[in-house]
Amino acid sequence: MEEAIEIRPLKRKELGDLYLIAKVYYPTEPWLSEQYLAGLEARAVTAYSLRWSGRLIGGIIITADKRPNHWIDFMVVDRNMVKRGMGERLFLMAERDLESGSMLWHATHDTKTFAPSKKFLIKMGMEQRGSLKGWFGRTDAVVYAKRIR
Repeated sequence: MEEAIEIRPLKRKELGDLYLIAKVYYPTEPWLSEQYLAGLEARAVTAYSLRWSGRLIGGIIITADKRPNHWIDFMVVDRNMVKRGMGERLFLMAERDLESGSMLWHATHDTKTFAPSKKFLIKMGMEQRGSLKGWFGRTDAVVYAKRIR
């Protein structure tokens, strides 16, 4: 029997749990905090949480302020739920909210650790558009983009 998967609009009270999920991936990153997520959520064009059998396992926040079109500023799926199609469902749900013809952007770390993230972005139809030296302080970023159809 398949477990129940639910994607719904993100609620502010879920940010603390999303922070804990993300902290597994970014244990030493000083930028990651509940306050950072709250700031993104306040500026969100679209934001969803992902639940599996009632348990929060991920989320996505897309913003558009002072940037070209839309940016995936935050996306995370619980490490134990990766490679099960959860991220794809979450991404596609958020993408549906964006205007046709607009661009969706994302910058990720240019390190071996983030190779799965890069592979996922390409799977979702995003193309590498460039790189940014020192974007994440001590690491460079790779920038991906996709035109929304």
